[in-house]
Amino acid sequence: MPAQRMEAPITIREAVSAIRRRDYLLPAIQREFVWTAEKTESLFDSLMRGYPVGSFLFWKVAPESSQRYKFYEFMQEFHAQTKKHLAPFEIAEPKHLTVVLDGQQRLTSLAIGLLGYRADKEKGKWANNPKAYPKRRLYLNLAAPCLSDEEIDREYDFRFLTDAEAQEKDNDHHWFLLKNVLDFAGVQGMDMARLLGYIQENKLNTFGGQALRKRSAHPPLGAHNHSGFLRGNNSSMRLYGQEGSFSRVLVSQAMGSMPFARAVSSSD
Repeated sequence: MPAQRMEAPITIREAVSAIRRRDYLLPAIQREFVWTAEKTESLFDSLMRGYPVGSFLFWKVAPESSQRYKFYEFMQEFHAQTKKHLAPFEIAEPKHLTVVLDGQQRLTSLAIGLLGYRADKEKGKWANNPKAYPKRRLYLNLAAPCLSDEEIDREYDFRFLTDAEAQEKDNDHHWFLLKNVLDFAGVQGMDMARLLGYIQENKLNTFGGQALRKRSAHPPLGAHNHSGFLRGNNSSMRLYGQEGSFSRVLVSQAMGSMPFARAVSSSD
């Protein structure tokens, strides 16, 4: 069996970009995507709070072996009626491949949350009714923390909503489409001009947007491997802004400063 080694951490932005480019694939032995919307919401909450979410196991496949096996693409959009199965990946000619052996559910959740949508069946509607599957994208409430059931431990109010549901805005709700957070990342880090423009346009100053004008003195995000888990330094996740400002999600380096550990084995 090929030896495993720990490689440099990857960021969330790097991971979802690789999925979008189809640089990460899945082997035929992997099961279908089964995580619920609630599990995906909890994953993003854990990331924002600096909780460990585990490492990923990658298999580096050499070109001479790339056409020997069957591989599938990562799901970026989930539709319970028409798009709930993985799509085969066609390899026209031998090439290097990166195949995910462990971490499919988490990586797919990241891709759906930051790139695509979920369309789950609504209760009480016929399964053959196309209107029973409204498309919902992942939003974050920037106006207030999560006020969830006591049995659910969440700090951030991530929710899959239809675009119509996300139009609700009052003193307690300002729904931010999470995929737009990628737009605030510049070549060298955060695009502050674009960020401040968003703050002003949406009048976020009333509940913490003003704090985003100051870059905090926290060091770059560190990572420490503990028993196979990669922990992000919780304080340095808040790269800009102050504790207690829920608008700080906008400047967490587009969810891209948070690294994962990856163990890689080679097919050679």
